[in-house]
Amino acid sequence: IAVNIAKTGKRVALFTLEMSAEQRFNRMTCLYGGFDFTEVRTGKRKNDNGTWRRWTDDEQVEFLQKRNHVMDMPIYINEKSSIITTEVAAKVGELSLASPLDLVVVDYLGLMGDSPDSKRYEQVGKISRGLKEVAKSCNVPMMNLAQLNRDCEKRPDKKPELADLRDAGDIEQDADVVILLWRPWMYWKNEAEWRKDFKRDPYPGENVAELNIAKFRNGEPGFVQLAFDAPRMRFLDLERRD
Repeated sequence: IAVNIAKTGKRVALFTLEMSAEQRFNRMTCLYGGFDFTEVRTGKRKNDNGTWRRWTDDEQVEFLQKRNHVMDMPIYINEKSSIITTEVAAKVGELSLASPLDLVVVDYLGLMGDSPDSKRYEQVGKISRGLKEVAKSCNVPMMNLAQLNRDCEKRPDKKPELADLRDAGDIEQDADVVILLWRPWMYWKNEAEWRKDFKRDPYPGENVAELNIAKFRNGEPGFVQLAFDAPRMRFLDLERRD
């Protein structure tokens, strides 16, 4: 989402608490340029017969050109591993001085370090409310990633629900939109495996991801199906998956 917005010239701030900026840029280059992340990580390319070879000079140049293009996009990356809400507010305010931001992304909410002496659900509630206030005061859309608890693993279809948001109901309360991801292929690799558990329901298909818009404050909730291109770490419209 950040790359799709930034490649149109809009300004994005990404707070990446789990990965370095270097890792982020490599991943964004893969999804933008269509590179296989495993090939980028190893510096080798897989042949049609299954063997591996080193990248040619031309292939390396192509990757670096795409990477430089991504790095030139208006994406500001903060890679501090432990950040608090007031620091996010200060940085967003600073970045907004030159020109308004079009999106702020926090990956992810559970790693933020506010109120370390409080109980975890109290911490998450305070962080969620604080980020909501940042979004409102700076008038910028904010997308916060959050973990789920393991309750969805206990259901036959493994589908996540709003109640699965980890540590607090405050996230659900504060958010204008909540989107839950479900990839059945993670559990059922083919239709034969699916049929063992679900005889009547149609098999969703390999690498299909269902986005459950579980909460939409200003609209109707619903479902959207996308194709997940795992090697390139990107989502695609189903009609474009080939």
